[in-house]
Amino acid sequence: MGRAAIHRRLELKGEDAVEWFAVRGWDVLSTSSNVLHLFADELITNTVAVRRIWHSPVSLGRTPRSSGRTAALTHSLLFQVNNQVQITSGGGTTELRKYGTAVFPLSVTSRVQSTRATARIEIDLSIPAAAGTSGLVALHAVHEPLQTWHVATSLVNAVLNSEVDVADAPFASIRSSLESAALSVVAETYANARAVRPLRSDELYEEALGAIRDGSHDTEFTVEELARRLLISRRYLARVFAQRGTSPRAVLRETRASRARRLIDLQGDAADLEQVAALAGFSSSRTLREALRATATAEAMPFGVARKDAH
Repeated sequence: MGRAAIHRRLELKGEDAVEWFAVRGWDVLSTSSNVLHLFADELITNTVAVRRIWHSPVSLGRTPRSSGRTAALTHSLLFQVNNQVQITSGGGTTELRKYGTAVFPLSVTSRVQSTRATARIEIDLSIPAAAGTSGLVALHAVHEPLQTWHVATSLVNAVLNSEVDVADAPFASIRSSLESAALSVVAETYANARAVRPLRSDELYEEALGAIRDGSHDTEFTVEELARRLLISRRYLARVFAQRGTSPRAVLRETRASRARRLIDLQGDAADLEQVAALAGFSSSRTLREALRATATAEAMPFGVARKDAH
């Protein structure tokens, strides 16, 4: 990776915060605030990366190809300090609350999502097979404070709050202590937690419906984007919906059409279909009309040529 470095008291907003996550292997998938806001302290070496971060609500995604600057590290260890995050990794999902600990491999597609501002400590490290955790290939989580939780977080805070420099003679010992503390947490987590099971088909379907409701107003929200947010392939997504006699595309279109009908009912004869289309998530009034015709029932077709259509 290069030389070790310590960065303290970082405050980043907007694109700068997005870039900070990207360099560390995380893509910003969505935010629920106007501007992404991040505070961070971090220590990065070629064998361990330690971060203390606070950020506004955000959904972060990681794929093996976006491993970023910590590509040599194999696992990520999360200590939740405030509020909670939802972690999805390798098909398993868990809600990590205050004092919870999670470990997951960096070699699989993962997501960390928060709906409120949240604070946590992260340690990325390389776990040798000799550590006795070579089977740690799935998301593992413990929701009660571990004995090693307080030891590791106290050590991280002490290092990041200190004025130690990577060029100082004691730094090698400090780095070794961080690695040992992290491995102790991993071992205790692995001993006390079962692998988080993958989402069942019905759970995934409900999560997909929620994502469609949240994203369908955006004209750029597509089935491809839906699969990306759920961290699954389009083929598997299609199979989940096919089991219920529909498709992601059909549900997305119906969701937008239903929103458009409500808007038209509110606006009455003065409805501007171009404006309605944009608000409902359609790219044009033409695609809106096509969707309305395709999804309408006999009692839901009092619009179309009678409505004002702006060009």
